Order: sequence, then structure tokens, then C-alpha cells
Amino acid sequence: MTDLNILSCNINGLNGPHKRIGFLDFLRRRKIDIVLVQESHLKEEDVHRCNNKFYEVVSHSSSDTKTKGVLILVRRTLNITILDKGCDTDGRITHIKTIVENRNIVFISVYAPCTPDPTFFSVLSTYLLKFSDFEIVLGADMNSVMSHTLDRSGPKESHSQAFCSDKLRLCVTSASLVDSWRLLNPSAKSFTFFSATHKSYSRIDYIFISTSLSSAVRDADICSLSLSDHDGNLCRLSLIPRPSRATRWRFNPKLLQDENFCSQFRNKFAEFIEINQGSVDDPRTLWNAVKGFIRNNSISYASFLQKKRHKKIAELESQLQNLTRENQRCFSDSTLSKIMAVRSELNSLLRSRAEFLIQRCRQNYYFQGSRPSHLLALRIRNSEKFANISAVKSQSGLIMTDPKDINISFHSFYSNLYTSSAVGDPDSFTSFLSNLDLPRLSDSDSDYLAEPITLQELESAIRSMNKGKSPGLDGIPVELYSTFWSDLGPLMLDMINFSVTQGSFHPSINIAVISLLLKKDKDPTSCSSYRPLSLIGTDVKLYAKVLSRRLEKFMNRLVHHDQTGFIKSRSASDNLRRLYHIINSTNSSFSPCAVLSLDAMKAFDQLEWNYLWAVLQHLGLGSSFINMIKVLYVNPAASVLTGSVCSNPFFIHRGTRQGCPLSPLLFALSLEPLAQAVRRSQTISPIIIRNTHHHISLFADDILLFLEKPSHSIPHVLNLFDHFGSLSGFKINWSKSCLLPLNSKFDPTSLSVSIPLVQNFKYLGIDVFPSLQEILSKNYNSILAKISSDLENWSHLPTSLQARISVIKMNVLPRINFFSSMIPLAPPVGYWNKLDACVSRYIWDGKRPRIKLTTLQRSRLHGGLSFPNF
Repeated sequence: MTDLNILSCNINGLNGPHKRIGFLDFLRRRKIDIVLVQESHLKEEDVHRCNNKFYEVVSHSSSDTKTKGVLILVRRTLNITILDKGCDTDGRITHIKTIVENRNIVFISVYAPCTPDPTFFSVLSTYLLKFSDFEIVLGADMNSVMSHTLDRSGPKESHSQAFCSDKLRLCVTSASLVDSWRLLNPSAKSFTFFSATHKSYSRIDYIFISTSLSSAVRDADICSLSLSDHDGNLCRLSLIPRPSRATRWRFNPKLLQDENFCSQFRNKFAEFIEINQGSVDDPRTLWNAVKGFIRNNSISYASFLQKKRHKKIAELESQLQNLTRENQRCFSDSTLSKIMAVRSELNSLLRSRAEFLIQRCRQNYYFQGSRPSHLLALRIRNSEKFANISAVKSQSGLIMTDPKDINISFHSFYSNLYTSSAVGDPDSFTSFLSNLDLPRLSDSDSDYLAEPITLQELESAIRSMNKGKSPGLDGIPVELYSTFWSDLGPLMLDMINFSVTQGSFHPSINIAVISLLLKKDKDPTSCSSYRPLSLIGTDVKLYAKVLSRRLEKFMNRLVHHDQTGFIKSRSASDNLRRLYHIINSTNSSFSPCAVLSLDAMKAFDQLEWNYLWAVLQHLGLGSSFINMIKVLYVNPAASVLTGSVCSNPFFIHRGTRQGCPLSPLLFALSLEPLAQAVRRSQTISPIIIRNTHHHISLFADDILLFLEKPSHSIPHVLNLFDHFGSLSGFKINWSKSCLLPLNSKFDPTSLSVSIPLVQNFKYLGIDVFPSLQEILSKNYNSILAKISSDLENWSHLPTSLQARISVIKMNVLPRINFFSSMIPLAPPVGYWNKLDACVSRYIWDGKRPRIKLTTLQRSRLHGGLSFPNF
């Protein structure tokens, strides 16, 4: 472990020898390791004066005059490796790239202009893009505050100050940085500078760090500096080597493009099968051995290729060096030709390696034009806050920052979440389901579902699966099975049919890796704020895919049209169109009407299996097909992956795995009895429009109830859902659910239960109001403002015209299409002109357009760039 004491300070000039010596003595007494200095006021030829026997200036940027200037000093005895250094040309930014405890960290010193200059933060954002592979420690005098409320005293800030603060926050968040002092003092007020002119205090000096370094902060303080008119920022980091990545082998799909690999694989696999096929009676054991062969053969061949490539690169580099020397001694055209040929071959090898690394990083974003790596780096930097979980609350409420403790917390959370709490029994299931008029499949339909799986079904399913997806724990992707299907398919079929006969997979096959995705606008320190995505083995996923393709043929018959999630030929826009129709019709109703939006708690993860089997049996799926489904649910296990740490496996006892092709259909079937119970209830009054009864609308677990006389209906709704939850595990968080009155006839005081009353709520990505005109204007104006803000944030990136057009196509156009499909009404007057002006301003970087928008909107065949015509 290495403890780093870091100081960032605006020293307001170091030209005076007494001040310079006093400052260096202050650093020694405070045992500072790295110093990030602003306003050194030192010219290039005077920087060396800051060196002494304790500290050394390792990087700097100076101005032509004795103004500005930034320095980085490092204690000479510090155990640190400096890889590189750099700076701008204006005396405002300098950096050093280092290795500390095997971690790549870049230290940056920044001095922002005194007068408000928003363009500086765009320049800084671009500068930070160079460090996408490094963790950042940035000490700065930003001359702007992060928060007017917490970081400034005195009068209201000016428009230019507020604008610069917005740009500063954008710069910090886009680089995934956090304020180290604010991290430990979330609501405290303290200042670093006093303005005699404005008679106000402000905190404009900072040490920003990457989110991945948050757990390393041991102390952060603001210290007085008598030598300057600014106070300094102190930060102590305790750095430990980053934990090694969880050891998960993954097959490299590029090997499938190598004919030699494919040929040797088939030959050796034929030998393997000839030796092993008759040696075991259990096809599941043989299949495990097959996957072991795939892994060993792939690793062996990849290692052979790597050694061969390294040897070839070394030979070419040596050859290139010798030819260059020879040509320098005696120039000849033939030697020059040889140099060009060797260089071309060497570049080809290096480019092949780079393509593999790009694919391995799963960076599928393609931007035409100049410097696409910059935009890619920004994208990576923005997503870090989702990929790295730097802190989480334990069950006792303590904040855990150690990666292993974080993983233990998630392991505990999910092992508890997937532990059954069922209280229902077969009689209670029968009692509930028998009172409902649920559809039922015929015997011939259930016989079809239960037919033995065929090789043709498996092959058709694997051809339909998406390529390029993360594999499960075994590391074998769809692409490999698809390429060698003639060799592997029959063995997989034997394994699957034997598993169905025995009632379970081999224990080593049915293990998933849970990868976590932070939900929007949720607390990142809460375990419940993450969506668990299960990475399942391709063989298990393929089996589930076959079952889902059989079952989906009957979903329209088994599930009422009120449910639109996961059912072919149904869409989320159906729910919203129905909702708009109800809103429009109830405005003039003489009865009180309201929409109740329900918030389900971990709906997919808490589904009780015994209830599910009872529902499937009641729907007539047949015991044989249900047993085929149960194969997936016999002793399934999972490990939680948090960053670089993977937990020990734990068994799952309830829930449907998000990532399994069959899970959405099973979940939709499990909710159908609830929806039918609402529709058949005599005590829950629906909204009736032209003799059509509107009871409930569902998109997976997003549920709306349409209630007439809600004060009378809601107590019965609570009773029904509580009873259903006790049977199925489906629970509603009533405090996060909400009730939207649709007309003035509703009296809030008549409501006897504590469900929040709201003036609007969000449903399927749309803000819902009790007026169609309000829905139209608020949603369209909101998306226009968001697009405008995003384009302004991206405008500083150094990309070409074609790259910017690609951004519009891939980011803006899908958002407009989504809203247009969800709100099938004409937008406000002038909306499209505003959108055109917004995107035109972006693609021309705020300058006068050089080509008409109508010209850009032409197809490429007709001289345009296929720009979207909104």
C-alpha cells in the first residue's frame, strides 16, 4: 500500500526567493508527496528555481510573461514511476502519467481564466480525453464553483458565472470525476478564496479524482496558506494494487476466421470423440468434456499464434532496423522498396492485434471522419460510473469501499433476494386459480409443446440468436457452436434430451454470472438500485430458446390483450394509445376517475416457482412440458460480478433470470391470473367508455389500473394485490406507486389509504398528464431541450462533419422516432423547425452552414449525406 499526500494550491507567484523557499519548506513540514501548483508566474527559464534536495519540478507550463503558469512537484524519495509528461502552450494545463502500486494514474494541474470563459472547459474536456486509460487526479483553480448554494457566499451569481459553473460541472461529470473534499463533506460549507471586490467567499480550488479512486480517499481538507490569497486543498490517498480481473476465459471469435484453426479443430475433435464417446453412459458428462476440449484447444492454438506473431514481429523489427541502417549508409531504391514491404507487413500484424483489442473491449461505436478515438474515449469515460461500483451500503448501513467487501455485500443481497419466502400451498393456489376464467390449451397443443427436441429446432434456434453477445461462465459464444454445428450439434442434442429425461442439467452447466447495471436515477450505493443481468451458458440459453419459440406460438391465446410486454404483434404504444383515449374521454365524465400506477418490487426476481408451476398446469401446458421447463430450475446457481471481483456461487430458489429467453414469457403467464382477477372483480370499478370496460393495462410488470370511483375501489385493490403477493411473491411498493386524478370530480380527502397523489407520472418513457395537450407539449418540449443540451455538450469534440451526422442518426433520430410512435399526435407548431435549427447548429459547430440542410438530406447517390429529414 502507498499513501499519497497531495496538495493543490494557487500560490499567486513564486518569483520571490523568500516566498519560494518558504513554500518548499512548508511542503517538507507537511510531508507532501505530490504538489499541483497554479499561478506560479514563473517563466520557462526560471522554473528550475523550484527544485531543491527534497522536491523536483517534473512538469510545468509557462506563459511568455510572468503570469499564469502551472507546476507539478514530486518528492524526490517518492516511489513512483513517471511514464510521460505534457502540457498546453498557454501556461494553464500540465500533467504527468505515472504508475503507482501498478495503477496507471495521471496527475494534472489546471489554472482556469479569472474572467468567465466557458470555452476553457471545452478545451479542458478535450485535453482529458487523452487519458481514457488512466485514473485521474486533477488539482485546479477553476475560478468557478460546483454549487452556488454550497460553494459560494454573498450575492446571487451573475449569468456568466452560472454559465461557467454549468460548464465546469459538465466537464467534471463527462470525465467521471468527483470532488474529493465534497466526497467526505457532502453538505458542509468551506471556502478557499475571499474576493475583496465582491466581499464574498467561494470554493474555487479543487482536487478532482476518478470515481474508481473514491474508495482510496482517506482524508480531504482545506488548509490555510499564509503565502497566498488562496487556501490549499489536501487529499490523502491510500492506494493498493487494483484487484486482478476475475478469471473468466472467453473464446476469441476471430479464430473462426482462421482456416487453419477450423481445420485443426475438426481433426482433433474427431479424434477426441472417437476416443471418448463410448467411455461414459451419461451424455451430460461427455458434453462437459467436450466444452473442456473446446477451451483447451482454443487456448493452445491462440498461444501458438501469439508466440508465432511475437516472433514474427521481432524478426520484422530487427529486419527493418538493419535495412534502415544499410540504406542510411548507402541509399538504394531496392533497399527502400524492401523497407516499405517490411514496414507494411509489420503494420498489418500490429493492426490485426489492434482490431482484436477493439473487439474485446466491445466498442461497437463507429464514427466516420477525424479522430474517432476521442469520441470513443469520452464514451468509455462516461460509462465508467456504471462499470465501476466504488462504494455500496452494507445491510447494517455502513459504506463499503473495498472491492472485496462490495462483492460480499452484493453476494449477500442476491442470495437473500433469491431465497424463497413462499407461504402458499397447492390448495391455496387451486382456490385462487379455480375462481378465474383462464384460457386453457388443448391436449393436442400440450402434446406439441412436449415433443422431443430435434436437431433442426436447435439449429434454427442457434441461427436466430444474436452474435457478439457475452457468453456465460464457460466462455463459449454462439459463433463457435454455429460454425461447428455439424460436429457439436448432435452431442448437444443428446445432452439436452438426456437432461430432460433425468430432470436436470449437470450442476456445472446451470451456473449464471450476474452482471449489474445501474438503473436510471437510482442511488449507486444501494444494492437494490442495480438490475441483475444473468449471463447464461450458450447451451442452456439455446435450450431455453427452443422452449420459448414453442411457447410463444400460444401466447396470444393464453394472455389477454391487456398485457403487451413480450407478446408478438403487441407493442408498448398500444398501452399509451389506450391511455390517451381514456384521458380524453374522462375529462368530461360526471364520475371521479383516476389512473393508479403501480411500482412492483423486484418482480422478476421474487416470482415463487411453486405458484408458477400451478399457473402453467392450470393453463393446460401439460406436465411433460412443465417438466421440461423445470430442468432450467433444478439447482440453478449464480455468481455476482462486481467490477473485477466474482463471488462464490450461491443457489437460486425463486425468480426468473433476466437474460434467459424463456423468462419473459413465464413472467407474463404468471401475471395473467392477477389481471384476470382484476377484470372479474365486482368491487373494483373500471372506467367505462362506450360500453367498453377498461380495467388494467400491463407492459411486463409496469401496471396501470383504470379506476372509476377510486376511493371505493382502492381498498379492494390493496386486498387483492396483497393476497396475490402472498401466493406469487409479486409485491407492490405502495409508497412509490401513485394515483393520477383524471378529472375534477375526484375528492382527495375521500381516499382512505396513503397512496401518493400526483399531477403527472412517467409511464413507458412518457410523462403522463391528465390532459392530452399537456402530454403533447411537455414531452415534445422536454425531448427537444434534452437533445439541444446533449448536442451542445458534444459540440466541443473534435469530429468531422460526417461524424456529427452519424451522431444525429444514431442518437437523435431514434429518440425522435420513439416519441413519435408513443405520442401519435402532431407536435407543437414550429417544432420541426426548432429541431432542424438545433441539429444544424451542432453539425456546423455554431458557424454559418456551408451546405443547405435539404442538400445534406439527399441520398448519397444524389450528392447528399442521407441526413435525417425530420
